[in-house]
Amino acid sequence: MAAGVATIESEFLAHVVLPGNRTVMDELEPVIASAYRSGQRPTISDAATPGAD
Repeated sequence: MAAGVATIESEFLAHVVLPGNRTVMDELEPVIASAYRSGQRPTISDAATPGAD
C-alpha cells in the first residue's frame, strides 16, 4: 500500500485463506510486485511453489 491507498488485490485477496493457513495475497503479493518491477506479465507458475510453506 502506497500512501495509505488500498488496492483491489489487497482488499479482496487478503481474506481468502488457502490450505497451509496462508492467504491468496500472501502467495501472490511477491509475484505482483515482481511483475510491476519487470514490466512483464506473470504466469500462474510464477506463484508459490507447492510445499514452500
